[in-house]
Amino acid sequence: MFLIQAIRYLIDQIELNIKTRLGSQTSAEKALAEVLKAKEQQPVALRPQAQPRVEVDAQLLAKLTELKIVEVAGQQITANPHAIDLAYLGLPPVGQLKEASSRVYQQKPAGVDLDVEAKPLHFGLTWGQLMSTTCAEFHARLTTSLKNDDLTQTKMIILERFKRQLMLLICYAEKVLIEREKAAKAAKDQIPFVDSVDKWLVDMITECFNEAKLLSEQALENAKIKFGKFAIEKGAGETEGVLNTCKEVAEQFLKFCQETDAKVDTKKSAPNAMVDTFPNRPDKKIALRIINEKVAQELVERLFKIASQKYRPQAGWYYSAWNPVGFDPDKARAKNTSLATALHDFEVEDKKHKEEDREYWDEMFKLVHKAHGASLLLTPAFSVYTQQAPQTWEQVHAALHAQVPYPAGAVKEAHRSCKF
Repeated sequence: MFLIQAIRYLIDQIELNIKTRLGSQTSAEKALAEVLKAKEQQPVALRPQAQPRVEVDAQLLAKLTELKIVEVAGQQITANPHAIDLAYLGLPPVGQLKEASSRVYQQKPAGVDLDVEAKPLHFGLTWGQLMSTTCAEFHARLTTSLKNDDLTQTKMIILERFKRQLMLLICYAEKVLIEREKAAKAAKDQIPFVDSVDKWLVDMITECFNEAKLLSEQALENAKIKFGKFAIEKGAGETEGVLNTCKEVAEQFLKFCQETDAKVDTKKSAPNAMVDTFPNRPDKKIALRIINEKVAQELVERLFKIASQKYRPQAGWYYSAWNPVGFDPDKARAKNTSLATALHDFEVEDKKHKEEDREYWDEMFKLVHKAHGASLLLTPAFSVYTQQAPQTWEQVHAALHAQVPYPAGAVKEAHRSCKF
């Protein structure tokens, strides 16, 4: 769930980037669809949608049958009484992005404006159909319907398509995690899900990035001004910078989570894991889950700034009021190292005591104060802005304080009025 949370942040940043460049107060897709709308609003025929395939891994199906979670009768598979949707237990291959009828593409994630989806465009598709075209289909549009359109506008549409793909991917991944959590609970954690949902997400994002990069290159090719053997052409710009930033953030976020889990030998989907974390709040490891939730948000925002400094040096926030001397990526990476150390210390301490004991919560709060102090040491010079890292640990302190159980009431009272 933490990677899904991180990708939601990237989606928000893409939306903000497009709206800023368009100078739009409305949603990015609505503004872009308005540019491409048909002059005469004629209804557009909807393309028939093929029924997506349901693919369940044979080894997983055998294990589910052995545990009597599902029953198999010929081609019919039932999961009663557990109400598990088998279609979302498995992860489709990357190749499904090349099929408009894929289960990934046929979703309608929250946040999609259905009125904008149905808006007819001047080349005989609706906005929703354009956004759900495969890479090959969109590429064909670039060489025909969109060939003479403004380059910046076209690249923003490509970026909007990439954003839509991220929305579809996290919607699908969330459903997979929900169904896997049901199956794991029904099987009393006896099902070893070998493949990783988070790893699948990053692989799919990489494929979406490759598609967007290819489409952007075609848009640039279309925008060439040719004089015989010579040509004047524009190069990569803001759109490519955002695409590269998103890809790197997803990769680095997953790498951080994998390394964090590996240090203390935490298995995927465990209550205290950062990889493939199940959606529901567990009964155990509550403190570690709270800590992971808080630091994951801080981590993605810092990774975004590190990647933006690399790929979008023109962005104005590097020399903003809160940081007049400029963004320091080395100090930002040092904060990530400090964060990893703090998470490791929490995991080590977690194993020493029972969660309901006073000693456990006392040590948790001591480590929060230690991590808060370490974050203050990494505050940039001349910064007039309250740094996010210390704020995160203050939020962790407040969230943990609300969860202290009755037997550890003395610890709760001792930390009621902590000053930072």
